[in-house]
Amino acid sequence: MHFIFKKLPLHINPIYGLGGLWILAYIPVFVRIKILTEKLKKEGKDFVVANSRGITALMIDDTPLGMKIANAMGCHENNYEALVSFSVALFSCIVSNVDYDVQSGATALFLLIRMIYTFVYLSKFNGPLRTYLFNAGALVTAALLVIAGHKYGQHNF
Repeated sequence: MHFIFKKLPLHINPIYGLGGLWILAYIPVFVRIKILTEKLKKEGKDFVVANSRGITALMIDDTPLGMKIANAMGCHENNYEALVSFSVALFSCIVSNVDYDVQSGATALFLLIRMIYTFVYLSKFNGPLRTYLFNAGALVTAALLVIAGHKYGQHNF
């Protein structure tokens, strides 16, 4: 399984990749603030950063803008969940001395999947494609955990 990641044409330093995933997790926040500000202006209200979460909860409704706000918030939360899961898998690989090319290839693939996922989640293409992309990212994470477990088992049992 590790040879798939090793032979990918795209590689990125895994630690830089985690930084990229962290930044990617915040893109939906800025999208949410933009949409939230637009919705508040339509209602004659002002946006207050100090209470943005409370305002967000009040602005999520069945209107097109309310649904976009909900999507942006969901995308942000999901990106953070994926970042945590992938970080655990990646650090498991680092501790288990998994080949750097496997780590960097998997990181590049995961980052690319999550970039497309974020675009899809925040766009009109949101639907089954989002689920496929989520599952693809989860498979990369699971594969890294299996690779790390196998490598760790070779040296410690």
